[in-house]
Amino acid sequence: MIDIFRDDPLLRHVHISDARILRDAGIFDGKIAEVEDYLRKISGVCDSYISENVAGVVFVKTFCDPMEPYRISVDIRKSYDSADCLEDILNAVVKICFFNRNAYKLSLRTSDSDLAQIASSLGFVQEAVLHDDIKNKSMFEDTGLFYLLKPANRTYNYAFVPFQRGVV
Repeated sequence: MIDIFRDDPLLRHVHISDARILRDAGIFDGKIAEVEDYLRKISGVCDSYISENVAGVVFVKTFCDPMEPYRISVDIRKSYDSADCLEDILNAVVKICFFNRNAYKLSLRTSDSDLAQIASSLGFVQEAVLHDDIKNKSMFEDTGLFYLLKPANRTYNYAFVPFQRGVV
């Protein structure tokens, strides 16, 4: 799976023991055993991270299709209404996917307007609006589908230009 940056205080891999934290934060519904089963099921097919901060808990799931390893889908769920730390968390996820996983394209689906604005500020482009795409508390919501290509990422967008000696 992904080797996360060791010095990154924002994100860490989700463990089975985090089921209570995720359930109590309202990110998942049901019994703790059901959340644990879900975490076991997704552990083999995707990477999942958790970020605990003062505002609440953020759950991040990255999925990569084995037939298309250059493309990663990102799912972000948060337990609070503000945009605290979301830009830093999304930026950390982008770095992990582009530099550790060598992805070329990231896809992000969200119905959260704060996350949509933050994604746009980081260079994500809205590709489509998906009608009645996510079920949230027994109601369906429209979501925005955003993408970011590796060359468009500002942390990746650098070049080394050779100059002759003495020329600035």
